[in-house]
Amino acid sequence: MSQPNLKSIPELKGKKIAVALPSDTGGLATKATLKAFGLDPDKDVTYIAIGAASTRLAAMEARSIEATIMPVPWNIRMKQSGFNELAFAGNYLKEPLTGFSASVEKLEKNPQQVRKVLRGFLRSMKSFRQDKRDAVEFIARRFRLDGTVAEESYKIVLQSLSEDGTINQASLQEFFDSVRKEPGVKKQITLADLVDFRILREAAKDVDGKS
Repeated sequence: MSQPNLKSIPELKGKKIAVALPSDTGGLATKATLKAFGLDPDKDVTYIAIGAASTRLAAMEARSIEATIMPVPWNIRMKQSGFNELAFAGNYLKEPLTGFSASVEKLEKNPQQVRKVLRGFLRSMKSFRQDKRDAVEFIARRFRLDGTVAEESYKIVLQSLSEDGTINQASLQEFFDSVRKEPGVKKQITLADLVDFRILREAAKDVDGKS
């Protein structure tokens, strides 16, 4: 999302862009989008780390930044207020890098509880895809949106929703490599130390068996 006077991604060169964190999903999506339009995401813009979407909106309204990455339904509200949507970042960072995590201790001591949580997650994701009407009504209630905005939000969320709850290896590795470059990261670990989808796949078999 950009100020009204900016009409394209290349115009962001030399500008300030707000993200929650440069290394989180929104930050990586911003960098992927800039790169897709020919900008150097590490040199051509200045990132301003602002955690909450509401604070980023306030910064846009105060014109202290030129652009920001925004989740739904904030982007829709901003378009209604006259800000420009330059691109849908989900087209350039297709894998959402968010989800559930648990400690090794939790997995060892209470794996059944973890499987129950994951089964609920997978069932809700399946229902969200299949029951559009209920999903749109939930979005409208949860975020106090009118039906039109809630339906547009639903369509956007569907575009970035994981098919099975996993993230592909290439996307994970790219994210992992970028985080290792962050200042203060000293411990030498591998992707296999952090990510294990086995219990998720077990939960998926439980859900499929009861479908």
